[in-house]
Amino acid sequence: MGSSRLKVRTALLSVLSNTALLLLKIAVGLVTRSVSALAEAAHTAIDLGAALTAWGAVGRAQQPADRGHPYGHGKFESLAAFAEAALLLPTSVMIIYAAVRRLVFHHVALKLPILGAAIMAVSTVTNIAVSGRLFRVAHTTDSVALEGDAWHLRTDAYSGAAAFVALAAVALGRVFGIRLDVLDPIAAIIVALIMGSIAIRLLRRTVTHLADASLPAQEVSRVAALLQEHYPQLLDFHRLRTRKAGSQRHIDLHVMLPPDTTVQQAHDLCDHLERDIRAALPETDVVIHVEPRQEDPPAV
Repeated sequence: MGSSRLKVRTALLSVLSNTALLLLKIAVGLVTRSVSALAEAAHTAIDLGAALTAWGAVGRAQQPADRGHPYGHGKFESLAAFAEAALLLPTSVMIIYAAVRRLVFHHVALKLPILGAAIMAVSTVTNIAVSGRLFRVAHTTDSVALEGDAWHLRTDAYSGAAAFVALAAVALGRVFGIRLDVLDPIAAIIVALIMGSIAIRLLRRTVTHLADASLPAQEVSRVAALLQEHYPQLLDFHRLRTRKAGSQRHIDLHVMLPPDTTVQQAHDLCDHLERDIRAALPETDVVIHVEPRQEDPPAV
């Protein structure tokens, strides 16, 4: 299966799992009157939006360069990842607001907390499995959009586990005549804090892509070492610039060749360098500018 097709199918898996979980969580939240379950439903609704965004973005990002986008469409993945992260922040604030109001001003007795706990357990297991799949494909295809979607699902798994513990504790407490309903809004606040912290981390990473930050230092060093392996055919290089758009890397540099190098020799060497760089760093667009090395002026 090709890289682009694999990414699209994996993103679709996330869409389908989030749709099913959203319907389940809305139903159980309304039945049990659990604010943590409703918070989880809101979280999953955001996850569904993120999954749809990633699904569209990975397909768009794989389209070849055209007149309007001569460097390709890779940044659609970076934009999708930024949007996915940005969606989490306002949702976490709203959940904290609702949970604090429930905790301080409006105590509500939960109904069938054991049902809510069961659904949260199903949600947690499902999200761990699907997010694991997304992480693996994101790593294989170097997809920032799928990684962002994977983090959405993984945070949903963490928060679902918190909601499960709270609802299970409430159900167990009632068996022994202990009222532990206060744990429900506390779990919702934990859910929101987890969402907010992950959102901030994702935003920082995607901003570096959108701001055309250089490739990681180890990748730049790898390119430099590869170029140095071609000495003395290649006398020197400078102005090595790198950036990334989605999973697509862009590298350009100037190389200095002996003044007696023919055009054909320079062309063949540049083709060889480009192949070596692409073999070391897949999905890389390389542009090389050739300069003749100037002879040292004669001593006076």
